[in-house]
Amino acid sequence: GHKPARWFLVAWAVLCASAAYSALSSVGIAPLIGFQGGLMGVGAAAEGTLLSFALADGIRRLRAERRAARRKAEHAQRDMLEAQLSAQKQKGAFLSMMSHELRTPLSQVLGITQLLELTEEDDDRREQLILVRRGGTDLLTMIDDMLLFTALREGRGLGLVADCSLDQVVDALDRYRAIAADRGTGFLVHGGSERVAVDLFLVQRAIAHLVDNAVKHTTSGQIEVRACTDGEHLTVEIRDEGPGIPDGKLDALLSLFSQDQRGMTRSTAGIGLGLSMCRTIAEALDGTLELLPRPSGGTCARLVVPVSAREYGNVGVGASEGANDRIVA
Repeated sequence: GHKPARWFLVAWAVLCASAAYSALSSVGIAPLIGFQGGLMGVGAAAEGTLLSFALADGIRRLRAERRAARRKAEHAQRDMLEAQLSAQKQKGAFLSMMSHELRTPLSQVLGITQLLELTEEDDDRREQLILVRRGGTDLLTMIDDMLLFTALREGRGLGLVADCSLDQVVDALDRYRAIAADRGTGFLVHGGSERVAVDLFLVQRAIAHLVDNAVKHTTSGQIEVRACTDGEHLTVEIRDEGPGIPDGKLDALLSLFSQDQRGMTRSTAGIGLGLSMCRTIAEALDGTLELLPRPSGGTCARLVVPVSAREYGNVGVGASEGANDRIVA
């Protein structure tokens, strides 16, 4: 800057003036003074002092520039985070809107398909209508999952807690039992009469995704679903004898829209939302989700959620089926 440069110029001017006066005095041009011998030392001391001032100014300027650069970087980082949050909100709003718009006509298609299925007398056509209904139901489930996922990310969709038994927690798995039977895979469910107060809809939704994941990847052996409680936490374990989780892919599988296989040739269907949905549900319920390798092969998915200490109304036998019809706006 200009200020340090001025200090340097003054310092050199003082030193040069001292040297010139000493030279002129030695040849008799300039008059001798009493401290002639120390004149060079005075000039050198003055130069050192002025150079110190220049160095201090330079250091202050560097510090000021560093602070300005740090503030600029902080502002840029804050602006980037705000932009990312805004983009996430926009994506969530778009996803929710599109899911609602897709769900309405799809529900109408499924309703008409069910009516045709009931009135169709030809067996072949009835089987075709059943396939259409099953495919539409799967698509509707994916849409509902996207709606629920968006709601949970926005802090909505919680609070429907009720007292239920362990048998009711692991209820509504008949569909997966039938799929496992078609594949020649054993399917065991262990519940109990102990009662817990949890958000049954969210817990069952997480269990359904974990069981669906186990059924998709287990072509032989056995799948076991077990629910238990210690009075403070509900623990649900889904154990399978599938290929397991490859090393280094656990975090990737828990991320949004992730699958262990990609492309048109992958062997399992789905959009890769299941495990991410399960982790989101576990976090929303202040619980945990673990995917652990089994020593004998396969994977053990462990969902642990706290049991509410408040009192709620009992859940009837058919309530777990009705819970699956809840749609988060």
